[in-house]
Amino acid sequence: MSKTIALSFAQKYGTPEAIIYIERGGMVFGRLLSDYFGVSRLYGIRASHYSEVNKMMDAVHLEGMEAVPKSWPNGKYILIADDIADTGKTLNAVLSEVRKSTPNVATATMLRKPRSIILPDFCSKTLDNNTWVIFDYEEAETAEDFKKSGNKEGQDFMRRKYGVRRNARSKANPSAGLPAK
Repeated sequence: MSKTIALSFAQKYGTPEAIIYIERGGMVFGRLLSDYFGVSRLYGIRASHYSEVNKMMDAVHLEGMEAVPKSWPNGKYILIADDIADTGKTLNAVLSEVRKSTPNVATATMLRKPRSIILPDFCSKTLDNNTWVIFDYEEAETAEDFKKSGNKEGQDFMRRKYGVRRNARSKANPSAGLPAK
């Protein structure tokens, strides 16, 4: 997905001046894009619309925008990357902030849900429903969130589907949440 998006972006806009990825979901995607483009200017923005699994906050909370330059070279595009446009509110909040410093901004996500308020400029796949998506890099975190919220159905799903155990991660038990052997 990352490679396809990078090729499409390059054909339309060339190489981006920088990539701004939305933490934490966009970290892997942003890193892959930076590799394909050879772009070393990466900025991570913490943007969250969820306080925990399936619990949305009233507003998007942004952190880290102070590290993003306030001006960019004319003509060069900035690429904002996130793993998924779920509601689209985090992507839209970051896009609004970056547009204050340049009009040359494009957005990219690997996936998009139908309910998203924003259609990313580049997206590999639009899902046919608003199902909860669990990426490989967030299995243990999701299992932990299900445990903290007491969601036994979610915990059982994680165990059946991914082999993720229910016990909590900790310094004393760092392998908790890893697939059972």
